[in-house]
Amino acid sequence: MLQRCWELFKFFLDDQSLSRFHLRAKAQALLIYLAATGPGWNNDALATLFWPETDDQTARKNLRDILPPLHRQLGDYLRLDGDEIGLTTLKPASVM
Repeated sequence: MLQRCWELFKFFLDDQSLSRFHLRAKAQALLIYLAATGPGWNNDALATLFWPETDDQTARKNLRDILPPLHRQLGDYLRLDGDEIGLTTLKPASVM
């Protein structure tokens, strides 16, 4: 299901299409969620949302584990600001 959802989105950074990301499924889902829902989310809220079956400590660790590869792909487009994660609004990006 996630792969199908991923194929429906086209990401554009600096007006260039990103045709392919090499990210784990949860990282792809996080990117889609951040793009679709707004400027930023609290780390704990995202961890609980994406790993509801685990305890809070494990959920936060899982979130921390997927952030570096996502940041390598997105660079400054991914905003990691203390306890908040979001997509920056300072650079042109869009999702179709």
